[in-house]
Amino acid sequence: QFQPIPFKYQGFAALRSGARSGLVAFLSDDTRFFNVEVGEVLMGRYRIASITDKSVEVEDLENNRRQALPLIK
Repeated sequence: QFQPIPFKYQGFAALRSGARSGLVAFLSDDTRFFNVEVGEVLMGRYRIASITDKSVEVEDLENNRRQALPLIK
């Protein structure tokens, strides 16, 4: 049995600063909010694999699996 990834995808913003561009995702769990970019690792366990305007794909590094989190409307 696996545990679902404990984040909700709340929104995003375009990132354009110097050489970097892309989307920043706004994720939350029950108590905190996170602004994350592709490649970032949250809580030492969850790597952000991709961000689009519809979903964020998060990789659980402990269980070696991915889950897509849909954007909450």
